[in-house]
Amino acid sequence: MVQENDPRYRPVIIFDFDGTLADTEGYIVAAATQALSEAGFTPEQMGDVSRVVGPPYPGAFAAIYGVSEEEDLAITKRYFELYDWKNPASHELYPGMRALLEDLTKHGKKLAIASSKTRMRLGFCIEDLALDSLFSCVFAKEDVDGGGKAKLIRMVMEELGASADQCVMIGDRFYDIQGARAAGTASIGVTFGTHKRAELEEAGADAVVDSIDELHEVLLA
Repeated sequence: MVQENDPRYRPVIIFDFDGTLADTEGYIVAAATQALSEAGFTPEQMGDVSRVVGPPYPGAFAAIYGVSEEEDLAITKRYFELYDWKNPASHELYPGMRALLEDLTKHGKKLAIASSKTRMRLGFCIEDLALDSLFSCVFAKEDVDGGGKAKLIRMVMEELGASADQCVMIGDRFYDIQGARAAGTASIGVTFGTHKRAELEEAGADAVVDSIDELHEVLLA
């Protein structure tokens, strides 16, 4: 890998939140499963409910389950009522993640978050996890108007005065990888979160890692 394409030489590291920095899947899936069940979905119709981790709400249930906009809004409303997002267990950092973030900052990297999570919930999680001092900027769902992950990434670039070839996006879903590609920057998929290697490779990730130790090696070794 030539130096300019090597993530180790890119000074800006952009992270997704759910399934990348923090293990949020269990509580999200539990709330979504209950909301779908109350809406009349059978387990067979639900299938793999972890698919709802990643896309923005409202809209996730329509995109994944094909419900109408009205039904999507109703299921989303119930989902938010059920989602115990203030419970510390609902957003624990993956083991080793804090050490990685601290090491990245010690090496002069600028860290950012680009998440489809709502600003209220994302802000609560960041404060609860005492991550404020580690991130130069944070962008959430409300910061874009239908622009998706690519627009969030571009906002990070603009905020930090960085070009696309100075950044790398880290995420666990194809939304993160496709967003990075649309923004013209590199991406690294992680499988220690919610989803599988195949999804990330098919989306065009420049690298896929299975552990935080591997991510450390790709970013700093």
